Amino acid sequence: MKKLLYILPFLLLPFMVAGQESNTEETVKKESANYKNQIDLGIEILAPSFSYRRKTSNKISIGIISGFGFPIAFPWNNRRELNFRNVVAESFNIGPILNYKISEKWDYVFSPQYSIFSSSDGSDGLNLDPELSAIGARNTIFIRVKKIQIGISLYIGYLNIGYREDGLEITYFRKLTMYNSFFKLRIPLKQW
Repeated sequence: MKKLLYILPFLLLPFMVAGQESNTEETVKKESANYKNQIDLGIEILAPSFSYRRKTSNKISIGIISGFGFPIAFPWNNRRELNFRNVVAESFNIGPILNYKISEKWDYVFSPQYSIFSSSDGSDGLNLDPELSAIGARNTIFIRVKKIQIGISLYIGYLNIGYREDGLEITYFRKLTMYNSFFKLRIPLKQW
């Protein structure tokens, strides 16, 4: 009788396995989000930005971003050290955006952009000069906390600086620039 009790579960095993439902379709539905388009509000200190993204796969979405205001950032000096004395402020930026979802909590955002800047050398305050513009790329890492995302970004690009000599014509030169924004907040406004 003991042998029969030991053998019976092995004989019933094929019926137990065949009677279970397959839940592979359910897990696939849970992994893929139920939206294709998203509008976000990005907030830095004193500067909102808006972005539209369209999901192209489960991990990648592309779109456009535009911001205005004066996000405060800290540029890097020639020795590649972070300089807290000088301040850089973007007054406007626009560009495409590529969002890569690393995991459920982490996102990486790459955004080539055109920016109009204001700057300060640390002595006479912030100079709002429309002759400062830049073309570069912003790299941002976001961590998801419930629905919002908190991030840090690094901008690398060429700053086009224009200045007037004797009030006549504007002379331009290019300078490699890098700066950090230590606090970025991204809030999804609408998903469809």
